[in-house]
Amino acid sequence: MKNITDFLSNLLNTPLSESETIILTSAQRARFLSWSDQNGFKIDVRKLQAQFSISDLLTNGVNQTAHELNRNPEKQQLSVNLKSSSRIGIDIQSISEMFPAPIELDYPQLSSIYTSYELKFSKNSADPRATLVGLFSLKECLIKAGAPHLDYLDLEITHTAQGSPIFYGYEVSLSHSGDFVTSIAIKI
Repeated sequence: MKNITDFLSNLLNTPLSESETIILTSAQRARFLSWSDQNGFKIDVRKLQAQFSISDLLTNGVNQTAHELNRNPEKQQLSVNLKSSSRIGIDIQSISEMFPAPIELDYPQLSSIYTSYELKFSKNSADPRATLVGLFSLKECLIKAGAPHLDYLDLEITHTAQGSPIFYGYEVSLSHSGDFVTSIAIKI
């Protein structure tokens, strides 16, 4: 339980107790689920959708890891919405919210959110944190625009030779300004 408390305290950049109520953004939730999966913690994803306390997370145990829950089509409503009637998705993310200063970039820990191509692309960029947040923001846009997927790994963003993002069947674009990344996806 201390590991979870420490990680969430670093992620939220504030000291937390096990009984304190927490609300996570989509980016923070994705980071926490990826970290939990990498560290073998069994988290019921449904508990992260609203206010929760750290002590609530490990009660009423779950027999699957967060990643298995996300990959299971019967549990699809837990993390990402597979059905969207929209053809347009827009998103904004804070770089420091997803990757606060106390937390170092741990690429293996991010393997539930990003594909190996995306992780390699970010490592070769001028600002890996901003690149990773941009990719996450595009994935959130694609979800909102109705892209078929079971989890974030199904939404691999590739790039042109000039570095522009590509996702087949969608026009995608993103922009960085200070601590923020905004993106859009339009089904074509």
